[in-house]
Amino acid sequence: PMGKAPLELGTRGNAMVTAVACHPSQDVVAVGYDDGMVMAVRFSDAKEVLLRRPGKGAVTSMMWDREERRVAFGSAAGDCGVIDITA
Repeated sequence: PMGKAPLELGTRGNAMVTAVACHPSQDVVAVGYDDGMVMAVRFSDAKEVLLRRPGKGAVTSMMWDREERRVAFGSAAGDCGVIDITA
């Protein structure tokens, strides 16, 4: 976040981050990895929530919807989806 010290969130020793999408109004980030996994991570305590298990290809794009409760993603393998974080 602007004006704050950098954070290292969502690190995994065996996978590289390939896409991120900061939540529009909350201190949460969606993180996509080269193995297709998607996680949500809270800034305040680095708590992680698995949103999607590893898939076939790297996550290449992510974006939050206007209602700020779903994140859409796409992968290099052609996989795509919409994840409701309130479910």
